[in-house]
Amino acid sequence: MKGLFLKDYFNLIRNSKLLFTTLIFYGIFAITMNSPSFVIGIIIFVFSMMVLTSFSYDDLAKWNIYAMTMPISRSSFILEKYCLSLALVLFGSLSSILITFITCMVRSLSIKPEWFLTAFVVSEIALIFISIMIPLIYKFGTEKSRIMLILIMAVPFMLAFVLFKANIPMPSDNFIKGLMFASPVITLASLFLSYNISISIFSKKDL
Repeated sequence: MKGLFLKDYFNLIRNSKLLFTTLIFYGIFAITMNSPSFVIGIIIFVFSMMVLTSFSYDDLAKWNIYAMTMPISRSSFILEKYCLSLALVLFGSLSSILITFITCMVRSLSIKPEWFLTAFVVSEIALIFISIMIPLIYKFGTEKSRIMLILIMAVPFMLAFVLFKANIPMPSDNFIKGLMFASPVITLASLFLSYNISISIFSKKDL
């Protein structure tokens, strides 16, 4: 699996100039704002979506077919993508926190604990989104999944809009606190379920 990870690393590092340009852009954007919360979320999602880029590279090179001729188990093949996703989300979180520190130093702002909470929550949302995305990619392919993912991303906003229009009261503070405490378990469970679904889908593919 180390070889698979290195393969994706060297593929993605080819976009390093674009990534660093993105970080510099959002870093400057964060400095112009009094609160970098928005930038924290954007950076984490930009890095988490890079796993989609790794699938695109695999499709272009017809990597899946070639890889199955080597002594690599399909479960290891799937597991590497989840490890890559975790690494990308972690790197995005650390980068966003670093930019937050730089922003606070430049703007002489005091560091607020809620910014770290924002990074934590957005990281979990990104991982749940990835847990939906990867099985879809294995089932329908990268290009079709892109369209499905756009629709899936719109669902929470549409749901919130419908609830707002229907005058349905927002969840209580206690419910939100309980959800926050349970969120790590929910995230791990979604990744575990997603991993098993991906293995089930991929094992049935005739490559």
